[in-house]
Amino acid sequence: MKNIFRLFLLFAMLSTLISSCSTGYGKEKKFNGVQLFYTSKITEAQADKLGKYLVSSGFADGEDKTVQITKTGNTFEFRMVVKEGIEKDDEYIEIFKTSARELSQNVFNGERVDINLCNDKLETLRVIIQSNLLNTTSSSETSLEKATESANSEALLPSDILADDDLEGKVISVKGVYLQMGQIGMIYDEAGSTSGIIVDIASMSKDEKKQIIKGCSQGCEINLKAKVINQSGTKKLNAIALD
Repeated sequence: MKNIFRLFLLFAMLSTLISSCSTGYGKEKKFNGVQLFYTSKITEAQADKLGKYLVSSGFADGEDKTVQITKTGNTFEFRMVVKEGIEKDDEYIEIFKTSARELSQNVFNGERVDINLCNDKLETLRVIIQSNLLNTTSSSETSLEKATESANSEALLPSDILADDDLEGKVISVKGVYLQMGQIGMIYDEAGSTSGIIVDIASMSKDEKKQIIKGCSQGCEINLKAKVINQSGTKKLNAIALD
């Protein structure tokens, strides 16, 4: 989740704090700049677990942000104050869907989590329903599956790349579960994994880009030949071809 939260969601967040004297928001805790409200439907232990996760994921990075956690029926609602217009941006919406799933897995024991995009009064602008994209594959993946079957058995996993600084600047084979969200691609070790790497497919052939965009919009297993680069302290893969 760190890649998604740190690189994308931070740009969506409105840097603001709400007065703790405001009514109806619930109790308040602070986690490295994040103002977290939690209602009577949430236990203090659940709020603490969420806050610690926001810190470890890089979401809570010292900048002022306001979020709220509550629950309606069996659904947790993660409410966040965002910049005006973000609720209309389809690229961000796909990222929020994946983030909801990751919150479910890492904080709320697999229970459903929806994300509410809110204005600076924590009034809902749009509700994002939790996505299970990484647990599905598209029926149009035939050519991608063939490429995967013939790939080098020693291809690295994203977690291997993240752990090895000596790979920077090298061309490697990488395998994993890939998700294309608009112009943004991410590759994970496996379905449900939270450690992913951003993938840029701009250097791939036109036909292979079309295969990925068509076959991986809902998640797919893939093998890629890619160059490992470091962009502003964050590892990234420049995809060259299907492997």
